Amino acid sequence: SYRPISLLSSLSKLFEKVIYSRLLDFTNDNNIILNEQFGFRKGHNTAHQLTRVTKIIKQN
Repeated sequence: SYRPISLLSSLSKLFEKVIYSRLLDFTNDNNIILNEQFGFRKGHNTAHQLTRVTKIIKQN
């Protein structure tokens, strides 16, 4: 079977990573996403957010 190989999915994945990286750098450099935003950010999770909220509650 001599079917042509499609590289579309590989190219789209590469394009997505490049765009994601550039958007992430732009939003971080311009402080568009607040520090309180923990969802969908690398290195942030619900445990960090719970710790932050607990600390705020104890201070007040």
